[in-house]
Amino acid sequence: MKVAILCGGQGTRLREETEFRPKPLVEVGGRPVLWHIMKLYAHHGFKDFVLCLGYKGSMIKEYFLNYEAMNNDFTISLGLNSSIAYADKHTEQDFQVTLADTGAISIGANAVSTNIAAGANISANATARGNGGQITIIASQSLTMQGNLSARGGPGGGNGGAIA
Repeated sequence: MKVAILCGGQGTRLREETEFRPKPLVEVGGRPVLWHIMKLYAHHGFKDFVLCLGYKGSMIKEYFLNYEAMNNDFTISLGLNSSIAYADKHTEQDFQVTLADTGAISIGANAVSTNIAAGANISANATARGNGGQITIIASQSLTMQGNLSARGGPGGGNGGAIA
């Protein structure tokens, strides 16, 4: 099952931290809060992540592009035949991380403001590519969902469902 994590908020209540980096990269105990969230899901067997990027999303991309070098000892060969050999293995070896730009303050195919008034109706489209499956939405505040969830069949099928 894929776990979708929304990483697009500006983190205005953490302005002194988020002025220079996105909220998911604010450190707690020496590691980004995003790392802690992913480790919690991995503990329960969920290791396939889709990160929906927004505000300062390029910094989150840089974090994952440099992840191996920043979390391992390594040997580097310079010159025309350059190569890098990592010495250690970490527990995130089997993580699959998809980074998707969704815009600075939008999600899905329909733009949705990140500041939503209580009781507002929200409409958004999401697409799960690959072998289908379920999508988990993580909210930074209490989230109550009511109504219908529909899914159209494609190569992987899909019958629709309901949100309780």
